[in-house]
Amino acid sequence: MAEHLLRYGWKLLTVDIQWYEPEASGHGYRANAPLVMDEFGRLEPAPNRFPSAAEGAGFKPLADYVHAKGLQLGIT
Repeated sequence: MAEHLLRYGWKLLTVDIQWYEPEASGHGYRANAPLVMDEFGRLEPAPNRFPSAAEGAGFKPLADYVHAKGLQLGIT
């Protein structure tokens, strides 16, 4: 995206739908799906879907990489 679209104003990457569900397989929500949470019940990125989030790192490594490319990161 940075290489091909940033020059045209496209700079926002958005992580959407089910980033916290390790068994997500499509665009729909699954009722009673297992979620990745910390000890305080806060959602965390599923490490199998976001390997840089392993060991509680969260989205920081991904955000650092995206920002270094001159892009922005959004999470919904």
